[in-house]
Amino acid sequence: STVITVDEPHGLKTGHKVYINGHIGSSNDASINQVQGHKIIVLSTTTFSIPVTITSAGPAGGFVIVHHRQVSMTFRIRAYGRTT
Repeated sequence: STVITVDEPHGLKTGHKVYINGHIGSSNDASINQVQGHKIIVLSTTTFSIPVTITSAGPAGGFVIVHHRQVSMTFRIRAYGRTT
């Protein structure tokens, strides 16, 4: 899985779906940026994981878009990291 860190508290809960836009730098960018989105596991107020393994961890790149109950929020991604 991949841990994503955003710039500000996200207010999400485990099971929410997020959409990532603009991730580049991995051989599996399409898996990260997939239009179906990703169900998340919340790790902290500014981190969560998605069930896709990135091929290279790194700094910021893209945005997380959350659509929940007819509200959309966008967070800038500060860092990506791989879990073991």
